[in-house]
Amino acid sequence: MTNYRLIIILGVVLIGALLSSSYYIIDSTEVGIVKTFGKVSLEPVESGIHFKIPIVQDVVTMNIYEKNMDMVENNGNAVKVLTREGLPVVIDLSVQYKIDPKYAPELYTSVKNPEPWMTSRIRAKVRDIISEYTTDELYGEKRTEVQQKINTEIDKEFTDKGIVVTAVLIRNIDLPEQVERAIEQKMKAKQEAEQMKYEVQRAKTEAEKKIVEAQGQANATRILAKAIRENPEILEYKKLDALKEMASNDNKVFIVPSSNDLILNVDKN
Repeated sequence: MTNYRLIIILGVVLIGALLSSSYYIIDSTEVGIVKTFGKVSLEPVESGIHFKIPIVQDVVTMNIYEKNMDMVENNGNAVKVLTREGLPVVIDLSVQYKIDPKYAPELYTSVKNPEPWMTSRIRAKVRDIISEYTTDELYGEKRTEVQQKINTEIDKEFTDKGIVVTAVLIRNIDLPEQVERAIEQKMKAKQEAEQMKYEVQRAKTEAEKKIVEAQGQANATRILAKAIRENPEILEYKKLDALKEMASNDNKVFIVPSSNDLILNVDKN
């Protein structure tokens, strides 16, 4: 009787253990991958509560949230490349990516841990792209273009594997010291040349403005002279306007020589 009870207890415990191991939970930031006797099912398991066959089936998970992979000198993953001139540069990169849940089982089957696989291919792509540019271009106006080209190329490389590249950031480009100094001097000289060009253009614009103003005054004078020749009385009115202005603060009488000997009394009283 005692043995019978022991068997029942062991059976209940075994059934409880089997039942507790027959369900699993997938988080919303993960995707589940089911293995049956070690064979990977290509159907991904979405978030929620799911059941499996104990002992027969096993479940692994992969993160599907956006991750950041740093390839920098501090962790020994910086990319060392040669420019178009053959000069060595060290590039620090940050690659932001996420895994497409639909492709997770296939990715797990082929590479399991994707980052080491990604790192080697990113290095190859970066070397190919950087070799097309000079140090001046990398340090200056072409940097954004290079960054975008790296993003495009590695995204094409990884898409078929179910890895979506969301951003590639060039954090730093470390040039040889003497090259960096030469580039900085060249950029400073370029800025000074641009400033000088601006000053010259501004002076030219000011000169042209003064010429236009002088031409306008000359044209106005010619028009007035012609009007006076054709209408002499205009001159008399001009004289009166001038005398009124001169007498605005004094009580005086002015005799204006003219054909009619005009007399103007400007006494305010």
